[in-house]
Amino acid sequence: MSSLIDYSYAPPAFPPPLTFKNGLFTKGRKSRRVDPDKVLILTPDRNEKKADYTGAFLPEARKFADLHGIPRSQIHTIDVGKSMRYRADRSLALIEEHQPQVLVIFCHGYSTGIQVGFRSPSKVKRKRGWYTPTTRAKEQFDHLVELMASCNKNPTIALYCCSTGDDPDNDDDSAPGSGDDSFADLLRDALCEAGSRTCRVFAHVTAGHTSRNPHCKFYDGAYSSTGGVGAGHVARPGSNSFRKLAKGLKTDLRFRLPFLSTARVHELLENV
Repeated sequence: MSSLIDYSYAPPAFPPPLTFKNGLFTKGRKSRRVDPDKVLILTPDRNEKKADYTGAFLPEARKFADLHGIPRSQIHTIDVGKSMRYRADRSLALIEEHQPQVLVIFCHGYSTGIQVGFRSPSKVKRKRGWYTPTTRAKEQFDHLVELMASCNKNPTIALYCCSTGDDPDNDDDSAPGSGDDSFADLLRDALCEAGSRTCRVFAHVTAGHTSRNPHCKFYDGAYSSTGGVGAGHVARPGSNSFRKLAKGLKTDLRFRLPFLSTARVHELLENV
């Protein structure tokens, strides 16, 4: 199948549309090009479950970089043989060094954190019991938000990680199935509170392939000063659009998805 991206497309929609020529573009008040040098990609440094690193995280990170003209030298590995505290500190050091406008992470994920070290800052009830963050985990999460908000008022964080947009317990405390209080939701909310009101956190809702999982959501700042209650699916599971999205993610759409509006995604899916 040929690429789903129509490079000449420019619909008169709000927010302003994206036009792909070279490199990355992100959504906001104005379409703008993101310097490939301002993109940081993080992955683990080894296999933990079969060939998860050599068969998925690393090759997909390289394909993402190559598609967008990002030097492979901007793919950095985190030693996952170390403690979560060490991993987060190392990730923070790389973010502080590179000052990215776009942070892309290919690794394992959970409703309360990700493999490269970061964990949710809030105590939440999970299906298997309560998750209570350490003081250090809260500090590292806050530092991540501070760094990303200071690098750019319109940051994009693409979590190519399982379950980071999933409700920790899916109960009635907020909005069942919304993803409220998930790692991605809390990250979006914190970025909005830090002043990044047009941020985006892209996340998967279930376990699945690192880049081809159609169960995904856009946690957008939407000009809010506080964030929101979860997010809607890019395509409703079980719908025809969802089936088309699953098919479309076998193309390079999977690497462009975090930078598209939901409306634009559905326009592209009409051709699938």
